[in-house]
Amino acid sequence: MMFDAWVLAPGSELTGTVAVADEQEAPHPDDVVAGWSGFIVVVALAVATGLLIRSMHKRLRRIDFDEDPDQDEPDRGDDGPRPG
Repeated sequence: MMFDAWVLAPGSELTGTVAVADEQEAPHPDDVVAGWSGFIVVVALAVATGLLIRSMHKRLRRIDFDEDPDQDEPDRGDDGPRPG
């Protein structure tokens, strides 16, 4: 279906026309394919995702954190009396 532009004539309401395209046959399913460009886009996205996951994994391994924090240290929260 093809639509024409809506026209606003001076002193009239908004009017529009709809032009119906002649009945056309749908393309044959063998004629409609993604082609090489679609394949290249999918492969590029897969490679980029793999590289991002690899980079994230390397950065997470570099983080230094205590697996077993000392239980003897007092809590560092602000539970004491406030001056003022």
